Amino acid sequence: MAMPPLLLALILPGPGMLAQDAEFLRSVGPDQGAIFLQIEGISGWQDGCWMVSDRLACTITLIDENGRIAGEAGTRGAGPSSGPASIDCHDSLVAVADFASPRVQLFTRGLTHRGTFQSQGAVIDLRFAPDGTLWLSAHTRRGKELLHYEPGGRLLAHVLPATLTGEAFSDVFFCATGRDGTLWLAYCVRNLIEVYDSSGRLWHTLSVKELPPEPPTRSFGRGLFRPVLHLPDGPLIRSIATDSDGNLLILGGDYGTHPGRDLYVVSPDGSRNSAFTLSRRATRIWVNDDGLLFAVDDSKSRIDLYRLQYRAGEP
Repeated sequence: MAMPPLLLALILPGPGMLAQDAEFLRSVGPDQGAIFLQIEGISGWQDGCWMVSDRLACTITLIDENGRIAGEAGTRGAGPSSGPASIDCHDSLVAVADFASPRVQLFTRGLTHRGTFQSQGAVIDLRFAPDGTLWLSAHTRRGKELLHYEPGGRLLAHVLPATLTGEAFSDVFFCATGRDGTLWLAYCVRNLIEVYDSSGRLWHTLSVKELPPEPPTRSFGRGLFRPVLHLPDGPLIRSIATDSDGNLLILGGDYGTHPGRDLYVVSPDGSRNSAFTLSRRATRIWVNDDGLLFAVDDSKSRIDLYRLQYRAGEP
């Protein structure tokens, strides 16, 4: 049965609820012998192994449960390339999209290339659904869309998100999927999160009380014959991920209490919530079944690992 659309206001943190510090465990980066130039994506499997995409190095890297590099695919070629960006893992497959490009590549967990397909638009973000299909946030000729593909590249559906404005920057969104097929969309410069069922039908929407509706804008191009552009001055939300219980983790952007360090947690129906503060600013997050949070730091050259300990009564 389809779930009816419902508007919910999400209060993070709620009355009497204080953000707690996430427990920092360790880092993987230059000090540990792992050299990354510009990490754009991170994902992994539940046995402790994980992947990162390095846009400048044009590589995807497999890292084992001990934080050691276990494999690498790709190299900087002679021709033009935007480099790998969004990445996700499912069973024995890895999907990676080039930055601002329609190209999506599939690899095995052993980093053997399995295939390539061209999506209908430049990919902003991608996530596997529980059944192994792919959801893509993309910029198409129709604007920003949610595209649903088989791994072989056959288009299953395209969904126009419910609250599109038609503005190029306002409509940029990230996506995340839960084990039950729940699909989350979070807008980069709007305080809005949409929750869809597995078929792409809107369930409800959420917002973060601690964030403004949108960031302030900066004006560019002042002049008699030049139009004035009003562009968002930084993101409200930097990244989202889901944990094994189906909760959504939201990495705040430049306008929270601790810019780039605020982490909000909410259940699919918005009834439970929690908040954490990271030790360092982050740009991208992923969480595994053991409650370990992997956060790409602001320099995009290091991954910080945290343990999230929920208080009694929280998610």
